[in-house]
Amino acid sequence: MVSEVHKRIHNAFQVFDHDLNKTVDVRFPPVPEDMLLTAFEVLDQQKKGYMEPDELTNYMRQGDEPFTQQEMEEMLSSAVDSDSNVVYYKDFVSMMILDGER
Repeated sequence: MVSEVHKRIHNAFQVFDHDLNKTVDVRFPPVPEDMLLTAFEVLDQQKKGYMEPDELTNYMRQGDEPFTQQEMEEMLSSAVDSDSNVVYYKDFVSMMILDGER
């Protein structure tokens, strides 16, 4: 009886183990581009069209599900413009949308 229950639980969790590493992976549906852009615009209170990496990190490290330092480093490595050292969020959103379509 207990063995059967364990099998059923194991099988149920396998549905969420997308990487086949015995962990539950939570996948969220993609967010539309206009919603992502609006979120960045709300954070950009001065309407500059960009955010400083530290400013974006501060926002992303707050809330119910804050980003880890490693997640922020990974995100910023592709988000920060190498010439100006800021995140032009319209470009970043476009890049995220294109990456998500692959």
